[in-house]
Amino acid sequence: MTRAAPERAIQIAIKRRLALSGVVCHHSPNAGKRSVIGGKMLKAEGMITGWPDLTLVGPDKRVAFLEVKAEKGRTSAAQDDCLAMLRRMGHDVAVVRSQDDAVLLLQEWGWAVR
Repeated sequence: MTRAAPERAIQIAIKRRLALSGVVCHHSPNAGKRSVIGGKMLKAEGMITGWPDLTLVGPDKRVAFLEVKAEKGRTSAAQDDCLAMLRRMGHDVAVVRSQDDAVLLLQEWGWAVR
């Protein structure tokens, strides 16, 4: 099992659970091996290093961002910078470690999720 596998499983569970409440979960696959040229091309096209795992879009123009980590996982410096930038812009942003974490957090933020 790769290091990313537990996070992938949590992310899929979050997506499935939030879909039941009509929340759209988008994942931008920023991670992965690629050539230097390929990485430069993706950045030129708009890829942002450290972008959160899930962009959530809900009713009433709601948008939030979740970085998914396994129990002992830590964010990178690039992720910390990106999350801080999104917070400064006024967005709801968090690191979550389970689908229950995600649902409780969204409920705290006033999202109608179950």
